[in-house]
Amino acid sequence: MELGSKVHKGVENYHKGIAQDLDEILPHKKWDYTLKSFLSPYSEYYLPEHHDSIEGYVEAKIERNSGALRSLPIPLLGKIDRIWQKIPHDLKTSAGRYREDAVNEMRQPWFYIYLIYKDKGYIPDRFIYDVLVKNKAPKVQILEVLVTPEKMWENVDYIFNTWEEMKVAEMPEFHADYCRNRNVLP
Repeated sequence: MELGSKVHKGVENYHKGIAQDLDEILPHKKWDYTLKSFLSPYSEYYLPEHHDSIEGYVEAKIERNSGALRSLPIPLLGKIDRIWQKIPHDLKTSAGRYREDAVNEMRQPWFYIYLIYKDKGYIPDRFIYDVLVKNKAPKVQILEVLVTPEKMWENVDYIFNTWEEMKVAEMPEFHADYCRNRNVLP
């Protein structure tokens, strides 16, 4: 399992109260880490009980309020790392700090916001990235993306526009057995 996946699982277990080997060596190309080297700075910001839900899969029908095409024949599926006080958090590991202007341009938060809206019936007021920066001594960077319903719907429209572009693209003749779109796409 790669470093990011191990750290991600470690944070999940931290919130679930599952015992784990904090001194396990997590090799990396620059430095060797332990799980503790990531969980120590993380625990300065978050206690184990700081969650309403952990690692939840959400699936929702993709629908929009206006336009000729009102829904798509495939669902939107996402795995939301953590929700705490109705605010979604996404855990990232990164070789460097994230730029604040860059996170405001990412689409991922908006798809998660839409999934929460469809699944739970509310639109959070923000989305939080918890970034574990892989310095020699890992650090935590917390970045907030402010949420508006208008921006969420703009990103739902992006999904529809992408769908329209896909319809004119050449589609594969064969879909693997595990492909969710095997009976949807031509």
